[in-house]
Amino acid sequence: MKADKPGIYEDFTRRQYLDDCVAGGSCNRTLANVIINESLLHARHRMNNEPAPGTKEMDFGGCAHAVLTGHLAEVDVVEKPNWKSKPAITLRDTAHRLGRFPVLRHDYDRAIDMYDVLTEGVDKLEDERLNMAFRGGQHGLLEPVIVFMVKIGFTEMMCRAMLDWLKKDCSVVIDYKVFTGRGVLTEKHCLWQIEDGLDMQAGFYEMAIESVTGNRPKFYFIFQESRQPFDFRIVSPSPNHLAIGRKKVDMALTNLRTAREFDKWPGYDKSGDFIPCTKGYEERWLGREIDHAEHYTPEPDQAVTGTPGGLHPLQAG
Repeated sequence: MKADKPGIYEDFTRRQYLDDCVAGGSCNRTLANVIINESLLHARHRMNNEPAPGTKEMDFGGCAHAVLTGHLAEVDVVEKPNWKSKPAITLRDTAHRLGRFPVLRHDYDRAIDMYDVLTEGVDKLEDERLNMAFRGGQHGLLEPVIVFMVKIGFTEMMCRAMLDWLKKDCSVVIDYKVFTGRGVLTEKHCLWQIEDGLDMQAGFYEMAIESVTGNRPKFYFIFQESRQPFDFRIVSPSPNHLAIGRKKVDMALTNLRTAREFDKWPGYDKSGDFIPCTKGYEERWLGREIDHAEHYTPEPDQAVTGTPGGLHPLQAG
Protein backbone atom coordinates (compact mmCIF):
# COMPACT_ATOMS: atom_id res chain seq x y z
CA MET A 1 0.00 0.00 0.00
CA LYS A 2 1.19 3.50 -0.85
CA ALA A 3 -0.11 6.82 0.40
CA ASP A 4 -1.48 8.84 -2.50
CA LYS A 5 -2.68 11.97 -0.69
CA PRO A 6 -1.70 14.12 2.30
CA GLY A 7 -2.83 12.95 5.70
CA ILE A 8 -1.92 11.14 8.92
CA TYR A 9 -1.33 7.40 8.50
CA GLU A 10 -1.06 4.98 11.42
CA ASP A 11 -0.50 1.65 9.66
CA PHE A 12 2.89 2.05 7.97
CA THR A 13 5.81 0.13 9.46
CA ARG A 14 9.22 1.69 9.87
CA ARG A 15 10.51 -0.43 6.98
CA GLN A 16 7.69 0.73 4.69
CA TYR A 17 8.39 4.32 5.66
CA LEU A 18 12.11 4.00 4.92
CA ASP A 19 11.36 2.36 1.56
CA ASP A 20 9.17 5.41 0.76
CA CYS A 21 5.51 4.74 1.42
CA VAL A 22 4.31 7.59 -0.84
CA ALA A 23 3.13 6.94 -4.38
CA GLY A 24 5.41 8.69 -6.86
CA GLY A 25 8.17 9.20 -4.29
CA SER A 26 8.73 11.75 -1.56
CA CYS A 27 11.38 13.56 0.48
CA ASN A 28 11.87 12.95 4.19
CA ARG A 29 13.79 14.99 6.74
CA THR A 30 16.86 12.70 6.56
CA LEU A 31 17.26 13.36 2.84
CA ALA A 32 16.73 17.09 3.36
CA ASN A 33 19.38 17.03 6.08
CA VAL A 34 21.86 15.31 3.75
CA ILE A 35 21.28 18.00 1.11
CA ILE A 36 21.99 20.81 3.56
CA ASN A 37 24.81 19.29 5.62
CA GLU A 38 26.50 17.22 2.89
CA SER A 39 25.63 17.73 -0.78
CA LEU A 40 23.21 16.84 -3.56
CA LEU A 41 25.68 14.19 -4.71
CA HIS A 42 25.34 12.47 -1.34
CA ALA A 43 21.57 12.83 -1.52
CA ARG A 44 21.42 11.09 -4.90
CA HIS A 45 23.62 8.28 -3.58
CA ARG A 46 21.27 7.85 -0.63
CA MET A 47 18.22 7.76 -2.91
CA ASN A 48 19.76 5.13 -5.21
CA ASN A 49 21.32 2.81 -2.63
CA GLU A 50 20.33 0.86 0.44
CA PRO A 51 21.54 2.56 3.64
CA ALA A 52 24.59 1.03 5.29
CA PRO A 53 23.93 -1.40 8.17
CA GLY A 54 23.56 0.29 11.51
CA THR A 55 26.36 0.49 14.04
CA LYS A 56 26.03 -1.05 17.50
CA GLU A 57 25.07 2.37 18.90
CA MET A 58 22.47 2.92 16.17
CA ASP A 59 20.98 -0.52 16.76
CA PHE A 60 20.69 0.17 20.47
CA GLY A 61 19.07 3.54 19.79
CA GLY A 62 16.60 1.83 17.46
CA CYS A 63 15.88 -0.78 20.12
CA ALA A 64 15.23 1.94 22.73
CA HIS A 65 12.82 3.63 20.30
CA ALA A 66 11.03 0.33 19.65
CA VAL A 67 10.64 -0.36 23.37
CA LEU A 68 9.31 3.15 23.93
CA THR A 69 6.79 2.97 21.08
CA GLY A 70 5.82 -0.66 21.68
CA HIS A 71 7.06 -1.91 18.30
CA LEU A 72 9.05 -4.82 19.70
CA ALA A 73 8.74 -6.79 16.46
CA GLU A 74 11.44 -4.47 15.11
CA VAL A 75 13.96 -5.86 17.64
CA ASP A 76 15.88 -9.14 17.45
CA VAL A 77 17.27 -10.09 20.87
CA VAL A 78 20.44 -12.17 20.46
CA GLU A 79 21.17 -14.50 23.36
CA LYS A 80 24.94 -14.16 23.15
CA PRO A 81 27.42 -12.46 25.50
CA ASN A 82 28.99 -10.40 22.69
CA TRP A 83 29.27 -10.07 18.89
CA LYS A 84 32.58 -11.91 18.54
CA SER A 85 31.31 -15.38 17.59
CA LYS A 86 30.27 -16.34 14.05
CA PRO A 87 26.73 -17.36 15.13
CA ALA A 88 26.24 -13.92 16.75
CA ILE A 89 27.53 -12.13 13.65
CA THR A 90 25.21 -14.21 11.43
CA LEU A 91 22.19 -13.34 13.60
CA ARG A 92 23.16 -9.67 13.53
CA ASP A 93 23.55 -9.58 9.74
CA THR A 94 20.26 -11.42 9.24
CA ALA A 95 18.44 -8.89 11.42
CA HIS A 96 19.93 -6.03 9.42
CA ARG A 97 18.78 -7.59 6.13
CA LEU A 98 15.25 -7.87 7.53
CA GLY A 99 15.28 -4.24 8.62
CA ARG A 100 15.34 -5.02 12.34
CA PHE A 101 17.55 -3.93 15.24
CA PRO A 102 19.82 -6.69 16.61
CA VAL A 103 20.79 -6.26 20.27
CA LEU A 104 22.35 -8.48 22.90
CA ARG A 105 20.20 -9.57 25.83
CA HIS A 106 21.90 -7.30 28.36
CA ASP A 107 21.44 -4.31 26.03
CA TYR A 108 17.76 -5.12 25.58
CA ASP A 109 17.35 -5.27 29.35
CA ARG A 110 19.09 -1.90 29.57
CA ALA A 111 16.56 -0.44 27.09
CA ILE A 112 13.73 -1.74 29.31
CA ASP A 113 15.31 -0.02 32.34
CA MET A 114 15.58 3.22 30.35
CA TYR A 115 11.90 2.96 29.45
CA ASP A 116 10.93 2.60 33.10
CA VAL A 117 12.98 5.62 34.17
CA LEU A 118 11.65 7.77 31.33
CA THR A 119 7.95 6.96 31.55
CA GLU A 120 7.87 7.18 35.34
CA GLY A 121 9.68 10.51 35.20
CA VAL A 122 7.43 11.97 32.50
CA ASP A 123 4.31 10.85 34.38
CA LYS A 124 5.42 12.87 37.41
CA LEU A 125 5.63 16.09 35.42
CA GLU A 126 2.94 18.66 36.05
CA ASP A 127 2.86 19.65 32.37
CA GLU A 128 -0.36 18.20 30.95
CA ARG A 129 1.05 18.44 27.43
CA LEU A 130 3.65 15.80 28.29
CA ASN A 131 1.86 13.75 30.93
CA MET A 132 1.32 10.10 29.94
CA ALA A 133 3.28 10.44 26.69
CA PHE A 134 4.23 7.10 25.12
CA ARG A 135 1.96 5.14 27.47
CA GLY A 136 0.83 2.54 24.96
CA GLY A 137 -0.73 5.10 22.67
CA GLN A 138 -3.79 5.85 24.85
CA HIS A 139 -3.12 9.57 24.70
CA GLY A 140 -1.34 9.86 21.38
CA LEU A 141 -0.19 8.19 18.17
CA LEU A 142 2.98 6.12 18.25
CA GLU A 143 5.14 6.52 15.12
CA PRO A 144 2.44 7.94 12.83
CA VAL A 145 3.48 8.86 9.29
CA ILE A 146 2.55 12.33 8.08
CA VAL A 147 2.32 12.76 4.31
CA PHE A 148 2.20 16.39 3.23
CA MET A 149 2.61 18.64 0.21
CA VAL A 150 5.08 21.52 0.01
CA LYS A 151 4.86 24.15 -2.70
CA ILE A 152 8.26 25.05 -4.18
CA GLY A 153 7.94 27.86 -6.68
CA PHE A 154 5.34 26.75 -9.21
CA THR A 155 5.67 23.07 -8.38
CA GLU A 156 4.57 20.87 -5.49
CA MET A 157 6.63 18.20 -3.75
CA MET A 158 5.36 15.35 -1.63
CA CYS A 159 7.09 14.85 1.70
CA ARG A 160 6.80 12.34 4.52
CA ALA A 161 7.68 12.30 8.21
CA MET A 162 7.53 9.54 10.83
CA LEU A 163 7.08 11.02 14.30
CA ASP A 164 7.89 9.26 17.55
CA TRP A 165 4.78 10.51 19.36
CA LEU A 166 1.94 12.80 18.35
CA LYS A 167 -0.76 13.82 20.80
CA LYS A 168 -4.18 12.81 19.52
CA ASP A 169 -5.31 16.41 19.08
CA CYS A 170 -2.05 17.10 17.14
CA SER A 171 -1.06 19.83 19.60
CA VAL A 172 2.19 18.19 20.78
CA VAL A 173 5.01 16.39 18.96
CA ILE A 174 7.75 14.55 20.89
CA ASP A 175 10.94 13.20 19.38
CA TYR A 176 13.13 10.84 21.41
CA LYS A 177 16.93 10.73 21.21
CA VAL A 178 19.41 8.40 22.92
CA PHE A 179 22.92 9.64 23.69
CA THR A 180 26.01 7.74 24.76
CA GLY A 181 28.80 9.22 26.84
CA ARG A 182 29.26 11.55 29.76
CA GLY A 183 28.01 15.11 29.90
CA VAL A 184 25.76 14.54 26.88
CA LEU A 185 22.76 16.26 28.47
CA THR A 186 24.42 19.52 29.41
CA GLU A 187 22.78 22.65 28.07
CA LYS A 188 25.79 23.29 25.81
CA HIS A 189 25.60 19.82 24.25
CA CYS A 190 21.83 19.98 23.77
CA LEU A 191 22.12 23.37 22.11
CA TRP A 192 24.84 22.06 19.80
CA GLN A 193 22.64 19.11 18.83
CA ILE A 194 19.72 21.37 17.96
CA GLU A 195 21.79 23.82 15.94
CA ASP A 196 23.68 21.03 14.16
CA GLY A 197 20.58 19.59 12.50
CA LEU A 198 17.79 18.94 14.96
CA ASP A 199 16.45 22.43 14.25
CA MET A 200 15.80 21.19 10.73
CA GLN A 201 14.05 18.06 11.97
CA ALA A 202 11.81 20.11 14.27
CA GLY A 203 11.02 22.55 11.46
CA PHE A 204 10.23 19.69 9.07
CA TYR A 205 7.85 18.04 11.53
CA GLU A 206 6.21 21.36 12.37
CA MET A 207 5.63 21.97 8.64
CA ALA A 208 4.13 18.48 8.32
CA ILE A 209 1.55 18.94 11.08
CA GLU A 210 0.68 22.48 10.05
CA SER A 211 0.20 21.43 6.43
CA VAL A 212 -2.25 18.66 7.37
CA THR A 213 -4.09 20.24 10.32
CA GLY A 214 -3.62 23.99 9.85
CA ASN A 215 -2.13 24.32 13.35
CA ARG A 216 1.45 24.51 14.61
CA PRO A 217 2.17 21.98 17.37
CA LYS A 218 4.35 22.41 20.43
CA PHE A 219 7.58 20.50 19.78
CA TYR A 220 9.71 18.72 22.38
CA PHE A 221 12.90 16.68 22.25
CA ILE A 222 13.44 14.10 24.96
CA PHE A 223 17.15 13.36 25.31
CA GLN A 224 18.08 10.33 27.43
CA GLU A 225 21.39 8.89 28.59
CA SER A 226 22.06 5.29 27.60
CA ARG A 227 23.98 4.55 30.79
CA GLN A 228 22.87 4.63 34.42
CA PRO A 229 21.16 6.48 35.99
CA PHE A 230 19.43 6.84 32.58
CA ASP A 231 18.56 10.45 33.34
CA PHE A 232 16.72 12.44 30.69
CA ARG A 233 16.18 16.02 29.68
CA ILE A 234 13.24 17.64 27.90
CA VAL A 235 14.03 20.61 25.66
CA SER A 236 11.96 22.64 23.26
CA PRO A 237 13.57 24.41 20.28
CA SER A 238 13.19 28.18 20.42
CA PRO A 239 11.03 30.02 17.86
CA ASN A 240 14.25 31.16 16.17
CA HIS A 241 15.47 27.56 15.89
CA LEU A 242 12.18 26.51 14.33
CA ALA A 243 12.19 29.45 11.90
CA ILE A 244 15.74 28.71 10.75
CA GLY A 245 14.95 25.00 10.59
CA ARG A 246 12.05 25.69 8.23
CA LYS A 247 14.29 27.90 6.08
CA LYS A 248 16.78 25.03 5.83
CA VAL A 249 13.99 22.70 4.73
CA ASP A 250 12.84 25.19 2.08
CA MET A 251 16.39 25.46 0.76
CA ALA A 252 16.84 21.68 0.70
CA LEU A 253 13.59 21.11 -1.21
CA THR A 254 14.37 23.92 -3.66
CA ASN A 255 17.82 22.44 -4.34
CA LEU A 256 16.33 18.97 -4.77
CA ARG A 257 13.76 20.22 -7.25
CA THR A 258 16.47 22.03 -9.25
CA ALA A 259 18.74 18.98 -9.23
CA ARG A 260 15.96 16.78 -10.58
CA GLU A 261 14.95 19.33 -13.21
CA PHE A 262 18.46 19.73 -14.66
CA ASP A 263 19.90 16.37 -13.56
CA LYS A 264 22.78 18.17 -11.85
CA TRP A 265 23.98 16.70 -8.55
CA PRO A 266 27.06 18.63 -7.41
CA GLY A 267 29.25 17.43 -4.55
CA TYR A 268 31.65 19.41 -2.40
CA ASP A 269 33.49 22.48 -3.68
CA LYS A 270 36.71 21.60 -5.51
CA SER A 271 37.88 25.09 -6.51
CA GLY A 272 40.74 25.21 -4.04
CA ASP A 273 39.60 28.61 -2.75
CA PHE A 274 40.47 29.74 0.76
CA ILE A 275 38.11 28.65 3.51
CA PRO A 276 37.40 31.85 5.50
CA CYS A 277 37.97 31.67 9.23
CA THR A 278 35.00 32.23 11.48
CA LYS A 279 34.55 35.20 13.77
CA GLY A 280 34.74 32.96 16.79
CA TYR A 281 38.05 31.50 15.62
CA GLU A 282 39.67 34.95 15.46
CA GLU A 283 38.14 36.08 18.75
CA ARG A 284 39.42 33.02 20.61
CA TRP A 285 43.00 33.59 19.44
CA LEU A 286 42.94 37.36 20.05
CA GLY A 287 41.67 36.69 23.57
CA ARG A 288 44.57 34.28 24.14
CA GLU A 289 47.07 36.85 22.85
CA ILE A 290 45.68 39.50 25.20
CA ASP A 291 45.79 37.10 28.14
CA HIS A 292 49.37 36.15 27.32
CA ALA A 293 50.44 39.79 27.06
CA GLU A 294 48.90 40.61 30.45
CA HIS A 295 50.39 37.69 32.38
CA TYR A 296 53.60 36.69 30.60
CA THR A 297 55.38 39.91 29.64
CA PRO A 298 59.14 39.10 29.36
CA GLU A 299 61.96 41.09 30.96
CA PRO A 300 63.59 43.68 28.65
CA ASP A 301 66.70 41.58 28.00
CA GLN A 302 64.50 38.56 27.16
CA ALA A 303 62.14 40.32 24.81
CA VAL A 304 63.99 39.35 21.63
CA THR A 305 65.46 35.95 22.25
CA GLY A 306 63.45 34.72 25.19
CA THR A 307 66.68 33.44 26.86
CA PRO A 308 68.73 34.78 29.82
CA GLY A 309 70.97 37.71 28.93
CA GLY A 310 69.75 37.80 25.37
CA LEU A 311 71.81 34.73 24.40
CA HIS A 312 70.95 32.64 21.38
CA PRO A 313 68.95 29.56 22.50
CA LEU A 314 71.82 27.25 21.44
CA GLN A 315 74.28 29.29 23.55
CA ALA A 316 72.12 29.41 26.65
CA GLY A 317 73.14 25.93 27.72
